[in-house]
Formats: sequence, structure tokens, C-alpha cells
Amino acid sequence: MFPREKRVSREDFPKLLASRTRLFSPHFSATLSETSAGVAAVVSKKVEKTSVGRHRLKRRILGVLASYNTLPALGIIVFAKAGAAALSSKELREELRELFRKV
Repeated sequence: MFPREKRVSREDFPKLLASRTRLFSPHFSATLSETSAGVAAVVSKKVEKTSVGRHRLKRRILGVLASYNTLPALGIIVFAKAGAAALSSKELREELRELFRKV
């Protein structure tokens, strides 16, 4: 997990969402912004119905991002798409690695 100071605050979410830089993969999309720094993961009810499942997927995504030592100093929001909850840990790690390799 990221410490609170490395997460995206509520005030910064609109700035990050207005950013034009977006990355896409089969199970994830990401928004990048140079205006603010921090990391967040968003999992909607369409992706995972239960709150337990949504929080589990958020923790898995943030855990993978925390393991990367070379993340750029950007604001990053990762959005999960349908089917992301069914990925194994290895598949999730590989897909996020490919997603951020484009940066």
C-alpha cells in the first residue's frame, strides 16, 4: 500500500480526470497527469459487485504499483475494466507492467 501522502486526494481527482494522457489495456485503463502527484485505483460496481471484491482488487492493483521502483512522478489513476477481478496475481502484474511500459 502507498502511504497517505502518496495517494491522490479528493481535490486532485478532477485535475487528473481532465488530463489528456490515457493508457489502455484489455483489463485496465490509466490516466496520467503531470500537474499533481499520487496514485489511486478505481473499481466500479460494474466490474465487481461486492465491496469486498472491489477493495480486494484495489489492494491488489496498488500492491503491484507499490512494487515498482521506477514509477514516474506523475498523478496516476488506474481504472479496472470487466474481467480484471478474475486475473491471477501474475497476469495482473504483467498487464500493469505492459500498461506502464508505454510511459
